[in-house]
Amino acid sequence: MNADEGFTPQQALREVGRVDGRVRDSSRGPGWMYLVTGVATMIYWPVMFLANGAASVVAAFAWIALTIAICSYWWRRKVYEQRLMRIRSRMTIAYVSASSVTFAVGAFVAPRHPTPTGWAVAIIALAVISGTPLLYAAWRLLTRR
Repeated sequence: MNADEGFTPQQALREVGRVDGRVRDSSRGPGWMYLVTGVATMIYWPVMFLANGAASVVAAFAWIALTIAICSYWWRRKVYEQRLMRIRSRMTIAYVSASSVTFAVGAFVAPRHPTPTGWAVAIIALAVISGTPLLYAAWRLLTRR
């Protein structure tokens, strides 16, 4: 619709609804991104601290590629829904905090080659905790309508 055409109240209301729907749909992309990153987080930490050999190197390069893709995605976004921005700030604080704890435990506290029933369980549990804020944000963004 063009502003020069003159809107009836019903047309204006439909146009507002159409634009509102487009803005709401703009949060679906970040929802899928959070879902993928949450699952990747839960896989990444155990591989980094429990796997031997090339698996850790492959995981590191995959994580770098995922980070570049995420940064590029956020940089290119043009529409920012208010609810998305609130979820993103809270999720970021929780995710960075949990990932920092996971890194600190895996790098400085756990032994270099943990036993399957000891430190390995702790690393896996911390990895799940680290990915949970992302999965929660994904759930909030992808299921609401």
